[in-house]
Amino acid sequence: MTAVKKTAPSLNLVDDGVLVKRQELGEKDCVIGRGPDCDWVVNGKQVSRSHARLVREGGGYAIEDLGSTNGVYVNGARTRRQLLAHGDQIGLGGLAIVFDDGRGIAGVGDTTLAERPGDETLSIRTQYESLSRKLADRGAARDLERLHRTAERSRQRFKDQAHRDRLTGLYNRRYFDQQLERLWQESAGARQPLSLVFIDLDHFKAVNDTHGHDKGDEVLKVAARLIQAACRRDDVVARYGGEEFVAAFPGMAAGDAAAAAEAIRKLIAEQSAGLTGLRLTASIGVATRGGRDRECGTLVRRADRAVYRAKAAGRDRVEIADA
Repeated sequence: MTAVKKTAPSLNLVDDGVLVKRQELGEKDCVIGRGPDCDWVVNGKQVSRSHARLVREGGGYAIEDLGSTNGVYVNGARTRRQLLAHGDQIGLGGLAIVFDDGRGIAGVGDTTLAERPGDETLSIRTQYESLSRKLADRGAARDLERLHRTAERSRQRFKDQAHRDRLTGLYNRRYFDQQLERLWQESAGARQPLSLVFIDLDHFKAVNDTHGHDKGDEVLKVAARLIQAACRRDDVVARYGGEEFVAAFPGMAAGDAAAAAEAIRKLIAEQSAGLTGLRLTASIGVATRGGRDRECGTLVRRADRAVYRAKAAGRDRVEIADA
């Protein structure tokens, strides 16, 4: 694999030589952990909610343990605080993170920042075909299997990225529409209910106008995390556009969907201020599939009309669509 192009100093989450996730570093401290209020959110069973912090020190960066359960390691040695050098390997809750001072790390391929989607997968396939001609060599056979697994992970990451909203990490509108059509057909075949909530952040334009678009982006990311946290694993949650979000609840009847919508509204109203410094509210519309709904688009439109009623009634509330 080729070296990463010269860029800003960064932390790089690496899996088997493939760059999975990058966090660029600036002058501000960067808190790492699995908590939604961290600057860099990384998932892992051994990662604490606030695990470690990167701080600017002189012309470089130092990492310090924030009292994590499983500790912070630099090049295999546990540390409480240490100044980082280019290429240092950081062990954090079982994750492998490489510090890059901006020169790029040789041997770390980057699927997420590839200039053209598929470049890395094509490179892996070329290596795969080369190794397949050397199967008489046991070492080559092992390398072939390892490379095959890497290629599958790469393909899955590209596929997933095509379905995701870049800013929030939720599904995008196109993918949501596809999944809603699937859920619509399944609910008809199994005679199961299907509910949908449409969520619109209140006064979002004022956030951008008063605090700037960077703050607006932060607000959208926090709202997305709170909405996702209130939903079940099998629910389909998406950013529908701008400050609008939508979630489909397969198998959920009207009463339970209204309760789920209220849980989302309450979570945003109560936790947003602590996470963003701004108290956010949302107007939410709920619609459940009824006998007059002939196609899934009617469900979205009914929930959307209920949002308008919620806004007209004073915002920060849930309205149920007409049956």
